[in-house]
Amino acid sequence: CWFKLPQFLRDLIWRHYRPGQELDKRPSGKYLAAAGLVQLWIQHVWSQPAEQHEALNEVFLTTARKHGKGLFQ
Repeated sequence: CWFKLPQFLRDLIWRHYRPGQELDKRPSGKYLAAAGLVQLWIQHVWSQPAEQHEALNEVFLTTARKHGKGLFQ
């Protein structure tokens, strides 16, 4: 499933991942926000026909950047 996510979401998850967070159970707020965006993408883009994904990814990315509160910096 990981490689079915668009590159911008995979990059976002890695940008905010901290090694060891899965062990100490203390991910950052930005990591949790990025994971939330992935969940939204799955609900609103992945559920649509594949031929619509590219256009929907552009809308999703634009909206996420606008409201992402520093996630993309």
